[in-house]
Amino acid sequence: MVGVAKDLFDKKPPIDGLRHAPEGQSNGWYFWTGGEIPDDPTFFEPIYVEHLYSKFPELIKCLALEPGFRIQFDLLRRSSHEHLKGRQLSTRHSPYIAPTTSGE
Repeated sequence: MVGVAKDLFDKKPPIDGLRHAPEGQSNGWYFWTGGEIPDDPTFFEPIYVEHLYSKFPELIKCLALEPGFRIQFDLLRRSSHEHLKGRQLSTRHSPYIAPTTSGE
């Protein structure tokens, strides 16, 4: 499962993504649009990878990137050979994406 902004499928590109360490059923990826992530604990909702693929099949190639990567994917730049830009960040959790652990 991945975390997506509730309005991801209604927004215009570019799509931002940030990978944390996989935990539980989550593969660690969070996707949204609009630059920075709002400080709202209800901003993301979990969906199955298959649902993400049905809407944005181009994003699937980034799912293999290691935890710590942040990407920006611009579907409007289809003429370029590669429209996935990524950089590795610190693997610590960001303050607005709470890790889903039990008992901690």
